[in-house]
Amino acid sequence: MKKTQLLLSLLLFTFFLSCSKKYIDNVTSVDIGIDGKVEKSLIMVIGTEHKAELVSNPLNAKNISVLNNAIFESSNPEVLKVDDDGNINALSPGFSLLQGRVPDQNHLIANCLITVRKSFQPITDLIISTKAFKIATSKTVDLNSFITIEPFDATDTALEFKSSNVGTAAVSEEGILTALNPGVVTITIKTTDNSNIEKSMEVTVVRPNYNNKFDRAEWSVATSHKHQSDGAVKGTPESLIDGDNNSCLSLAKPGRLGTPSDDVVYFVIDMKKEMNFNFFILRHRYPLTTANLRVANASFYGSNNGEEFVPLLLDHVIDVATSTTEVTIDLPMEVEYRYLKMTYNEWASSGNTMQISEFNVGNNLVD
Repeated sequence: MKKTQLLLSLLLFTFFLSCSKKYIDNVTSVDIGIDGKVEKSLIMVIGTEHKAELVSNPLNAKNISVLNNAIFESSNPEVLKVDDDGNINALSPGFSLLQGRVPDQNHLIANCLITVRKSFQPITDLIISTKAFKIATSKTVDLNSFITIEPFDATDTALEFKSSNVGTAAVSEEGILTALNPGVVTITIKTTDNSNIEKSMEVTVVRPNYNNKFDRAEWSVATSHKHQSDGAVKGTPESLIDGDNNSCLSLAKPGRLGTPSDDVVYFVIDMKKEMNFNFFILRHRYPLTTANLRVANASFYGSNNGEEFVPLLLDHVIDVATSTTEVTIDLPMEVEYRYLKMTYNEWASSGNTMQISEFNVGNNLVD
């Protein structure tokens, strides 16, 4: 009996193995591997030699031997030379698209963008996008986000950062600035590759003033879906900016009250003119403290034409505790837009609607 059970188990195991092979029988796609590593783009130095190959997806495909027929081509042979076997020579500065393919197998093709540069490419310029800005005390900012190094393929891109007053704002070796006390400080940025390039930016540190909220009298609100009313609230879009804490904007959760489950729920505020702002205040419906009617996560976008929106703050967690009446949401930096869009990302599984009593916008860097 035990032998029979063992034999049956072996047969079943063999059957499952044979079934699973259906998923790895053939090469479904390929990538380009250079010197043993899959690459989509790569920088090479003039005079160097490399080896290209096609890498199978999946790696354990049964017919992987078809890749033995692979051939390689360079879109710019004066910059990059490659033979059919994948032997590469980097010849001169420039760009070339390296392509590997299997003849008569149209789906087995891959590309890699190759940049060939001199053995040492010094930095020629530092482009500073923002030469002066304000920041509130206790906030941090990555100064690298304001800096573009030219050329993009410079060999040594390390930079040196220095603050003229570390008591006002300190900056780390990596370029992370921390605002400490009110004042004005000059941040100096230097190259370290002997190109002797130096740039600076002026940073003003202020104490944040969250009382500086904008006048919303002329604003309007549009929503992605029709608002929801009940016996207690009208739920209209205007309720979001009417200054009445007893009213609220009420929108149905995806999958509830006719809203498709895969829809994105959002509102758009038109401030009627471009405004400089860096924080929001979201007030939950109150005194109703039911957490399942609150938005738990949201993303924020800005626009100046009402159609093309750029991300300002993504996947921000919102405190929905019943003891929380309102939350202050800081943006990483001061921005200037006319339209503000908030998408609802997360909510409780119970309850049909998401309700927000008030939404304010302001600039805490202004006295």
